[in-house]
Amino acid sequence: MATRNESRYISESCHTGAIVAPAVAICDSRLPMTATFPEPRDPLSSSPWTFLTNHAHVLLAIARNRHVRLREIAVQVGITERAVQKIIAELELTGVLTKFRNGRRNHYQVHANAPLRHPRESHLTVASFVRLLHDDVTLGSDTSAA
Repeated sequence: MATRNESRYISESCHTGAIVAPAVAICDSRLPMTATFPEPRDPLSSSPWTFLTNHAHVLLAIARNRHVRLREIAVQVGITERAVQKIIAELELTGVLTKFRNGRRNHYQVHANAPLRHPRESHLTVASFVRLLHDDVTLGSDTSAA
């Protein structure tokens, strides 16, 4: 038999719908038993996913303008400047681009022949990816895959 405190705990769990002690099915009849169901979700608003990652968006912004500022990229992609810095560092580390400093400004060189990272797309290059989405962007004749 449940003690007074356990009965209270169990009856509160019955009221909220939480499963606290599945072996004991005691509910206080003084509390209304109501079932709550989640509201139906709009599939477009509940999962804000996109086909392209932030890495892809940053790479495309740099491919369009190799003199673009971090702040401009952050606004275009919808992320923080710090997140843009981290993504650029990761793209540099994997050999997709090189960052050059000229005074107070950064300039970037996208390595057109660098392979895409995922094994299913590793036969494709950065240039083919950029051309797929922006056929007006020319990455130059960079042959380094770093």
